[in-house]
Amino acid sequence: MTAGFGRRASGRRGMRRRRQAPPTVAGTSAVEEDSPTTQVRSPNSPPSRGNRKLKKQKRSSSTPAPADGSLARLLERCKLPILQLFRCIFFLVMAYNWSKHGIIPCNDWQQTFKYYHTTDVCPPDEWWTNVARSGGVLTCLLAVFFNPATVAFAIPQNVYVFSYITNFVNHDYLFGLMAVLMVLLVYATGDRKLAWTQALRGQICVVYFYAALWKLITPAWLDGTIVRGIFISFEAQGVASGVPWSQLEKHIPHLFTFVAWSGLFLDALLAAVLFFGPIGHWTQQVGVVFHGFTAFTMAQRIGYAFPTTMLASGLLFLPVDGDEETYRAGGHSSKSTTERGYMSHASWMKHHWSRFPFVTLWLLVQWLMPARMPIVSRGQYKYTREAYRFSWTMMMHSAESLSKAGDNFLTLRLYCGNALWNMQPVIPQDPNHFDTSGYPIHRHIGVRGLAALNMFPRQLPAIGNEVAKEFDKLGFCKHQDGVAVYGTMFQAVDGSPIFQRVIDPTQNLVTTHKTLKERGFFDTLVGSFLDKAPSDVEFLLQNVGSYAESNPVWKSEKKKLNSELNIPNTDDEWIYIIDRLPCLAADPISIFTKSIEFVVITSPEPLMMEWCKDLKQTECVKKKISWDMSKPQKPTIIPPMAVIKFHCLEEKYDQQLHLDQSCQSSTEEDVVIKYRAAPQKFDLQSVTISSRTQHQAKEQNMMSSPKIQAALEKAQKYPRAMAALQEVRSSSNPSQTLSKYGYDPEIGPVLKELYDAFQFNTKE
Repeated sequence: MTAGFGRRASGRRGMRRRRQAPPTVAGTSAVEEDSPTTQVRSPNSPPSRGNRKLKKQKRSSSTPAPADGSLARLLERCKLPILQLFRCIFFLVMAYNWSKHGIIPCNDWQQTFKYYHTTDVCPPDEWWTNVARSGGVLTCLLAVFFNPATVAFAIPQNVYVFSYITNFVNHDYLFGLMAVLMVLLVYATGDRKLAWTQALRGQICVVYFYAALWKLITPAWLDGTIVRGIFISFEAQGVASGVPWSQLEKHIPHLFTFVAWSGLFLDALLAAVLFFGPIGHWTQQVGVVFHGFTAFTMAQRIGYAFPTTMLASGLLFLPVDGDEETYRAGGHSSKSTTERGYMSHASWMKHHWSRFPFVTLWLLVQWLMPARMPIVSRGQYKYTREAYRFSWTMMMHSAESLSKAGDNFLTLRLYCGNALWNMQPVIPQDPNHFDTSGYPIHRHIGVRGLAALNMFPRQLPAIGNEVAKEFDKLGFCKHQDGVAVYGTMFQAVDGSPIFQRVIDPTQNLVTTHKTLKERGFFDTLVGSFLDKAPSDVEFLLQNVGSYAESNPVWKSEKKKLNSELNIPNTDDEWIYIIDRLPCLAADPISIFTKSIEFVVITSPEPLMMEWCKDLKQTECVKKKISWDMSKPQKPTIIPPMAVIKFHCLEEKYDQQLHLDQSCQSSTEEDVVIKYRAAPQKFDLQSVTISSRTQHQAKEQNMMSSPKIQAALEKAQKYPRAMAALQEVRSSSNPSQTLSKYGYDPEIGPVLKELYDAFQFNTKE
């Protein structure tokens, strides 16, 4: 009796303790705790039929069972803490990612890509570069176990992303945000830990939602054009993971359209089920298919860090400590929860946004930042890239300003007062850039810099300012205002052959740069959010892409173009140039070293064509272009020429326009010209030599000397040396002029080697 009474007493005390104890992750509900039918039985007695029925009822209606995802059940059986597992994977992936980071030593041209609010944060030399990269890897490894290391990683990761525009990639931006959230998560306690877990969940939902939204409103994505451009370019670059996309397209005509719609569907599905679906639901594991595909087909280009991180983020949507307590603490009816008892992310935010204001503020900013893109850019973001950063435009739009050799539509022109500076031979030209009045900036900023400049033309003022500084140091310009720099940029987006003028060729980029640098903190903050320069120094044009759709001639031409867009890019493909008359009056369209056939599709005023036999444009012919818009236009063929230009009859090279409106104030694109390479090929050497004097021909041959070529190749890193060489060679006393640079530690030795090479070949 005593033993039996003791067992019953201990059972009652245990029952009271169980009633008072806080619920666990799989804890009981309030209904179960207060149930008057709960019976206490001896441990040795078999369960009654009624008790079994009660237990079955409680399991089905009150007690949340483990999440119905197989991964959740597996982790529960293995007793693995989900958040700790995600932390381990995330920082190991970050260690891998930092080992691949493109950190390079400081140089003047790299500094042109830094944001205006930053200072020099790049390592001074290669040794410090390796230290920074190794330190980042070590910090990530330590962050797996030590909380302070998470802070030590979050700081440099975000400094890396928010310092240089060339460092901006959606993947690294996401890693920076997640690194901050991981710091807040590992130091949080109690309910705050679940709150910051919800912030991580919300961040992933934001990424999927906007990735799906931008795809949905982009026709070039829906018809497969963007996807085709991505994978065909991967195959051409040898980074397609062995997938023969071009061959697959021949056998499956609508392959890329299918891939495009599949990507849109999976992005939209994941955004919906992660935001509204119950935590731990099996549909939230669809990301394995999506990111498994990208990891296989794109990893050689984008790396493995992003798809692995997104796959690991699926762990965040499994039940963690506190998910059930959130429901019970809220006191809401079972109608506000899922069948299993786990709140969705949307439901949690609905009931608890006011309890955790910092989490709410974080997610509010993340939802609003991408939404500003179509508003502040007035729908032109794919041309001007305004607000394009921080908007989760995952591989959406591409841009290029070079179609093929001779069709380079990105250059800078230097003026001293009203005089245009001739770049040749200050800056040597190459097969992709024969514009002797333009500065070939791609020689200094490299392929990555050129790609960044095409994607984010907002950096052009910084580039132009650096060019002006280089020439100011040479002392060539004695004008009181110094060197002025103006830009030319026509861009084609998403693989289209339509090149549209993007920047105002009458706006001095040096002035714009100075104004941007002198802004106060508040103006800089607002300007960064709106991604705009002050209106008086704005250089991005308005209404880019708004060419006259009402023109019946263009409408018929556009139908032809749409039928030709799937033709591979070949030499005989038509290229379309879209411009506006006031801009064309200031900056003619220039094509180099080609024979072309062209058609003027539309223009409000007669145009003038000019062609020159030499690159210095000394032997030129001008001809007025007249046409009858009511009749079909036949192509006009121009024989091989060094330079071919289209410009207005009122063209003024001194930037003083005599038109009713300026280039910047123009809002309509009204000039459309199409051209393509004619069958005749241009022989640059024969045409150039035939149009020069005997002395110039001798100098042209001299440039092919192995000694000069070796010296020029070495001097490519020093544009000041090339400019100084021109000064020395044109001086009446070369030795005296050369001595002026002899004590310059940067260009003195290089300049001396160049001059000696030219002198040696001249004597020969």
